[in-house]
Amino acid sequence: GYTAKAGRCFVGSVTRDGWRLISVVLGSTDADSDTRALIEWAYKQYTRIDLAQAGGTVGEARVDGAEPEAVPVVASAPLRVILPRRWEDEVKPVLHLEPVQPPIQRGQPLGELRAVLHGKVVARVPVAAAVEARAVTPSAIVAWMALGGLVWLAHHYVRRGRWMGYRRVAGVRRSGIIRREE
Repeated sequence: GYTAKAGRCFVGSVTRDGWRLISVVLGSTDADSDTRALIEWAYKQYTRIDLAQAGGTVGEARVDGAEPEAVPVVASAPLRVILPRRWEDEVKPVLHLEPVQPPIQRGQPLGELRAVLHGKVVARVPVAAAVEARAVTPSAIVAWMALGGLVWLAHHYVRRGRWMGYRRVAGVRRSGIIRREE
């Protein structure tokens, strides 16, 4: 386009490597080459950093009184930032979870994943539970304790040699079927 104050104008958009740049050139005598130069400069100076993929596991939430107690947490959307290349190694993903109580539904929002650069949040996406977690009731706790007790008893019963007719005689396991000759 053209205006009297701005001169020849050009607005362009380019998508490369999955990210889009928009350029605006005003008052140029050669808008095409200026746009190309501007876009090439931007792609050389800046980079896109993918910190998390949508649906990708980003951590786990500990939920007291739930089964399972550790719930995998997934990003609800991709966490991407475009930064100068010199800061590429300085941006870090930080998981921020809200306190939750069971039961937890699959897909339930649990907090957010933040992209932090030099102590400042530069991007954020919501995170959600990847699986459901049911509340553990007192009767379930008692049932698990009883099952644990049965396992303990069975282990000690076998260990003491009272399983399948074995018994200890003078520190040596002997079968109850075969008699020791003296």
